Amino acid sequence: MKTAIVAAGGIAYVHLKGIQKIPNAKVVGIVEKYITRGEMLGELCGNPNVYTQLDQMLEKEKPDVVHICAPPRLHYPIAKTCLKAGASVLVEKPFTLFGKEARDLYKIAEKSGAKICGMHNHLFDQAMLKIKEIVKSGEIGEVVSVDSYYGFNLGGEKSKYNIKDSVHWVFNIPGGHFLNIGPHAMYMALEFLGNDVSFETLATNQGIAPDGLSDELRIILNNGKQVGYVTVSLNASPYLHYLNIYGRKKIIQYDIANWSFNIKELNPRIPNAVARAWNNLQVGKNIITSTIGATVRSLSGRLTHYDGMWELIRQFYESIENDTEPPVSKGQVIATVESLEKIFNKIDKKDTEQGAK
Repeated sequence: MKTAIVAAGGIAYVHLKGIQKIPNAKVVGIVEKYITRGEMLGELCGNPNVYTQLDQMLEKEKPDVVHICAPPRLHYPIAKTCLKAGASVLVEKPFTLFGKEARDLYKIAEKSGAKICGMHNHLFDQAMLKIKEIVKSGEIGEVVSVDSYYGFNLGGEKSKYNIKDSVHWVFNIPGGHFLNIGPHAMYMALEFLGNDVSFETLATNQGIAPDGLSDELRIILNNGKQVGYVTVSLNASPYLHYLNIYGRKKIIQYDIANWSFNIKELNPRIPNAVARAWNNLQVGKNIITSTIGATVRSLSGRLTHYDGMWELIRQFYESIENDTEPPVSKGQVIATVESLEKIFNKIDKKDTEQGAK
């Protein structure tokens, strides 16, 4: 299967490792405006041709799959061109900036027969795959609520992430840093709430973002039956990522950053004091065993923070070969893009008003 990579930044190297885990995949072209940077990536995969023009690469190499690792503002035009050329595309997050762009790409894919997939990689982490099986089995009962938290630390006003007038792409998209990491928190919640949700938002300022802009975003999701809470923080130190899934029988507490999860039983048929002690013992046992297990697998190279990405890549290639649905659904991709678009439009308007005062 002929593969191409567009943009040779840091994340492209992670994509490349995923591609190299596919037995019949071969990188035939790299598109990068800085030739030297493209050649550096190419040295790790047989020195394929490096192009500065996407059209030229598509015409000469005719790839089956294109990995889009370019800045978000370029996702839509690049994916559109690739799909029209008949190449399936795997698009980094954020998928697109606007919902209309995402919907248009899926329409083009349907007409061309190519496939398209968003990089919702945390849904394919080893622990998350087990959690989805547990929820699907009914072990925790009906899901009534989800709490999704994704925290990142910008390092204060002098951090490179907060440089005013920076040329980095994160400062040139709606929502800024929120749109960079927000998709992770949103799609994790949507996985268990479904894609038809309404929302309310609250943006707060803890004093570290430049010009008084918001540095924490809280979102309440509601699908008419279940409620979800999504929090994106730019002031979490140390950084913290977790997902809590509340069922009628049990609760799953998933520590995304440390690859571990606990299951707590609700309303056990034993005295409350004993139940609390038993839960604490179980949680302690799970933390110790999962930490030791994750450490051993990490040191041996059998577990990394990119396992979910590589598993998603594997399943995407499999869907192309077998002509089945991509691992991330169209509905979830569009719902993630559209909900964040509406939310960040509100935040940008509020921050602009605050900055003018």
